[in-house]
Amino acid sequence: YIKAAWVYHMLRGIVGDSVFFSTIKAITSDPSCAHGTITTNRFRNIAERVSGLNLDKFFQQWIMGEYYPNYAYSWTYSEKEPGYELELTVQQVQNAQLFWMPVDVAVQTASGVERFVVWDSLETQVFRFDIEDVPKSVTLDPDNWVLNKASDVTGIENTRIQKARVEVFPNPSYDQ
Repeated sequence: YIKAAWVYHMLRGIVGDSVFFSTIKAITSDPSCAHGTITTNRFRNIAERVSGLNLDKFFQQWIMGEYYPNYAYSWTYSEKEPGYELELTVQQVQNAQLFWMPVDVAVQTASGVERFVVWDSLETQVFRFDIEDVPKSVTLDPDNWVLNKASDVTGIENTRIQKARVEVFPNPSYDQ
C-alpha cells in the first residue's frame, strides 16, 4: 500500500496539481468506478485522457515493475563567464530495472537556491547547468516527489575493497 500511495504522489508531481485533481474527480464521477473499485488499466486510461499524456511507461515501471531507483550522484563545477557550470552525474545503482522519471535538483549557492528538473532514464547520465554563483551543495529530489534513495557521493573516492584470505590450519574438513 505504501508504494501505491507513492504512485499517486509521483503522478501528481508529473502532471501537476490541477490535472491530478481533475483526474481524481473524473474517476469518482465515472459511473463504472464511482463508489466501487477501479482497475489499473481503467485508472491509467482516465489519467491519460485527462492529462493528454501517454502514461504507459510510468505505469509499467511503477505498477507492473518492481522496486524503485537508488541514485548515487556526484557533482563538480567550473567557472564559466558569466557564472559557473555545474556538472551533475546521476547513476541508478539498484539491481532492478532502470527508471525513467523527472527528478528535481536543488543547487544551494551563496545567493540562494537554483532549481532544475532532469529526466533520468539511464544507468549513468551527466547533466550540465549554468548557475549564477558558486555551488555549496546539490540535493536530488529535495521535495520527495519520487520514491527513491539518493546518496551524494561527491568527494567519496571509489576504493576497491579486497577480501581477506583466511586460512584455517589445520583444516578440519581436509581428511589426510
